[in-house]
Amino acid sequence: HHDPDKYPWLYWSFRFMVALLVGTLAFFLIHTLLWLFRLVRTRHHWIEHKESDEGQVYYKRFKRFQRWQHAVMIVSFFTLALTGMALKFSYATWAQGIAWLFGGGQTMGYVHRFAAVALIILFTYHLATLVRRKREGKLSWLQMLSGPDTLMFTLTDVRQIWQSFMWFFGRAERPKYGRYTYWEKFDYFAVFWGVLVIGSTGFMLWFPEFFTRLIPGWTINVATIIHSDEALL
Repeated sequence: HHDPDKYPWLYWSFRFMVALLVGTLAFFLIHTLLWLFRLVRTRHHWIEHKESDEGQVYYKRFKRFQRWQHAVMIVSFFTLALTGMALKFSYATWAQGIAWLFGGGQTMGYVHRFAAVALIILFTYHLATLVRRKREGKLSWLQMLSGPDTLMFTLTDVRQIWQSFMWFFGRAERPKYGRYTYWEKFDYFAVFWGVLVIGSTGFMLWFPEFFTRLIPGWTINVATIIHSDEALL
């Protein structure tokens, strides 16, 4: 992946994934530090708010089955992260220790694939619930993607990102977020996009003999870079 002339697809895939990884983590690191800076400066406000529950009204945001879906996603994701990072850095001592705990690299590979299938089943079910919600609400896909309760980014989110940074420095009031904030939308989109990207490249790595009957062999090397770096992100 260091030779742009001989392996351009490998080279640019590697450069793109590194830029995506560094850029995303840098943005949210700055975002988090500035938010903490704002909270420290205004601690008198949020401590009082936190300790005062009188007159507060609470709403159940997620149904029980939705919470179970989150639990399955969390367990499967952390299983994939633990086993996947140990496979990615198999030369490291800590990775070999994790492999030993799982009973060896081969067993750890089986666990990794099992967790992947569980996550893909959950993802497929989530897509089915979106289709059912669209049908029951008699909505178009445009309304689903741009309505007031959408989990996709809109121009309002872009404005609220800027307003939030102004609020961090005390230059503006905190934005009145909708049902989902821009950072929650990013979390959702990251998982949605991640399952598609990691899942598709994961199947390529799982069944390389089948896929290389249809596509060139170098795509397996590209899939390795995208799969592991997207998972790391």
